[in-house]
Amino acid sequence: MTTVAVVTDQPKGGMEMGPVSQQLPASVEYLKGLDTIIVRQKMEIFEALSGVETKNRYQILNKDFQEIFFAREESNECERIMCSPTRGFRLNVTDNENKNIMRFIREFKYCTGCCCCAEGCCSMVVAAESPFGRNIGKIALANSKCDSHVRIFDSDDRHLFTIWVPCCFCQDGCCPADVIFPVTDPSLTTEVGKMAKVFRGCCVEAIGDADTFRLEIPHDLDLNKKILLIGAVFFIDYLRFEQK
Repeated sequence: MTTVAVVTDQPKGGMEMGPVSQQLPASVEYLKGLDTIIVRQKMEIFEALSGVETKNRYQILNKDFQEIFFAREESNECERIMCSPTRGFRLNVTDNENKNIMRFIREFKYCTGCCCCAEGCCSMVVAAESPFGRNIGKIALANSKCDSHVRIFDSDDRHLFTIWVPCCFCQDGCCPADVIFPVTDPSLTTEVGKMAKVFRGCCVEAIGDADTFRLEIPHDLDLNKKILLIGAVFFIDYLRFEQK
């Protein structure tokens, strides 16, 4: 079993019950100054041995691999087993005091959409909230002529970032490299960061879909934008890597 250090110096405070707070939870302030965020899915032994899809769980880590947040999936069992990549879900993210700090929500769709119909009836959209109930934006699959790409919007539906999804996700002995997803501005002319699916080794890649992602972003990026980019990691994991 892998032991992960836990960050204990997160800003204190939390959400009061009642009306939805318009402020970010205090512990989210820990993201300030971070330029590298690791999202690592927990390996589920039952899933690896049986092939039956279970609820995803993720550690959100800093660059020193210290746990800062933890995400747990809520979803329908039938959708997970029969329609794994397109299932609806709620990913509830907690801090190290087990307080709810952010949530990502996707509705079930029968298909993921191809490049030409990604914005039609098969459109995949993940809504982002922090704290629960406070909309901060969304992540959505967009139309294109060839490669799939993902657009990130703020709560006023302003286009913030675009992430291009490469055609090839091969990771094996012949291709032992990370899969890179460039993050650009809406004009596609300026790269503002990048996401990478980390290569874990041939054997590990073959037995399960517990993937690890590395998000590299400007350290002074707005906190809401950092949360949306974390949501984009989950979006891409479910969209392209939940099919083993």
